[in-house]
Amino acid sequence: MGVKRRGGWTPTANRSQEAGPRPAHAPRQQPDGSGLRLGGTAFSPGVPSSTSNDSTSGEAAAERVAPPGAGFVPDIDDIIDRRDVAVVFQAILDAVSGQVVGFEALLRGPPGPLHAPIPLLAAARSRGRCGELDWIGRALAFQTMLKADLPHSLSLFVNVDPDSLLVPCPQDLLDVVWEAQSGLRVFVEVTETMLLREPVLVLKSVRRARHDGWGIALNNVGYGAKGLALLPVIAPDVIKLDQQLLAEGTGYASAALVAASRQRFLSETALMVERVQNDATVPLAQSLGVDFRQGRALATEGPLPESLPIPWRPIPLIKHPAPSGRTPWDVLVQNGAKVTRTTDHVGVSSLVRHLVSTAFAGQEAPVVALILPEGHLQDAQSASILQMLVERTPLQILLGPGASLQSDWRTWGVDLNADHPWSSALAVVAVSGSMSMSLAARALDTVPTYDRYEMVLSYDLGASLAVLREVLDYCDAARSA
Repeated sequence: MGVKRRGGWTPTANRSQEAGPRPAHAPRQQPDGSGLRLGGTAFSPGVPSSTSNDSTSGEAAAERVAPPGAGFVPDIDDIIDRRDVAVVFQAILDAVSGQVVGFEALLRGPPGPLHAPIPLLAAARSRGRCGELDWIGRALAFQTMLKADLPHSLSLFVNVDPDSLLVPCPQDLLDVVWEAQSGLRVFVEVTETMLLREPVLVLKSVRRARHDGWGIALNNVGYGAKGLALLPVIAPDVIKLDQQLLAEGTGYASAALVAASRQRFLSETALMVERVQNDATVPLAQSLGVDFRQGRALATEGPLPESLPIPWRPIPLIKHPAPSGRTPWDVLVQNGAKVTRTTDHVGVSSLVRHLVSTAFAGQEAPVVALILPEGHLQDAQSASILQMLVERTPLQILLGPGASLQSDWRTWGVDLNADHPWSSALAVVAVSGSMSMSLAARALDTVPTYDRYEMVLSYDLGASLAVLREVLDYCDAARSA
């Protein structure tokens, strides 16, 4: 199989200082969101605990030195330098037919106290080499899958440690990474926890991965209210639900099930139950339309099988619409929003403050996208409302003059020139797992002294998501430029 070299998965050389405050638990990131790219795709972070991808080929295993005697504690630097890691694979099954449709790669160290992934990654992190270890494991997982004589329609799920977003792929692993991009059906697993810690970096990474044809799986969904607001923005191909979540069915668990079911309806996202231990939740899973299952009760970790039949129903990749270049105003009008022509500048500001305050009144703060042309929402009351937005939203996308200066770990700021078509209209979009609102307002007259505006307002989720897609596509294009 030839190596298809495509740009990427390499971080920018420099890291500028991030703007704005950040909580103590949030790790540092590159404010320009360049993150880490791999063969054209930015890899997204996943669970740093028990799942990271690694495999060992026969050649690599043969080069290993015999394990030392009992009581010896292996040196993590030596493990990383020698690439002395392995992976095991756990099968993913079709929930209806029971057929194997893919595998998740799970990291393992050499025999001894660093064999399990948690101590292995902890030791690497203590030496500042966790990202490098993660790259090694991921490349070995790709290599093993590429060499296996298995159907190409099988999927490979990989988890990524957050540190690897800020660490370049080692040069000796680039070829296998590039080959994997063109030769494997890879799903990158993002955890809800990491999404909340680094929402901007994860969003940018996810969008790069999707741009190059790889799937996105969202893991550990439902253990906090804020993560549900990000679900329609990430728009994963697969949502993985813990069996325990289904068993509880209360509180955030109940909200997560509703949000997952809603996302499935909106975008044909596949649902997967993981950590299956028994059949206690089968009826609920069937009622939710769960497509796939994974867990030790179904298949334990181990090497890849020598052969498998072609899956009747491979894990699907969602087809996302291509950028249209439409303005937010046009998107809302084309989605049925009615135009109002009886408001002035004061009325627009007052309405925006009211709508934003209402959107943030509930327990689940929404993701917000703002297009702020020069001169809009600069009065004291609006500034106070916008500050509340910054403090409470799990993620905001900001477009306008000098917006890039506002970028930080949860604000994606992109500059918008005064002569750009979008700069003629104020736009606000708020989306969460339970609500949506979108508004656009523009001057009706060319003479500013008339101070008359026309406005469109919609509470339709489809319209809000359509506007959000256009905004994110613009952000992607600006970043590439």
